[in-house]
Amino acid sequence: MGLIDEIRKKRDSWMGRLEEHRQDEGEYEDASMINSGKEEEEILRKRRMVGVFTRKERVK
Repeated sequence: MGLIDEIRKKRDSWMGRLEEHRQDEGEYEDASMINSGKEEEEILRKRRMVGVFTRKERVK
């Protein structure tokens, strides 16, 4: 049963790491809410520009 025990240990260590990562993300959600307005504006601006081609001036 040594192989099964090794697999369980690896799984448990990964599960612990994932849980720590989730907790870390929770701390930064508040900070990301501040920038969400800027991000929304940027997304809307880029959506308006999809398929729009501007002419470039020729250099003489």
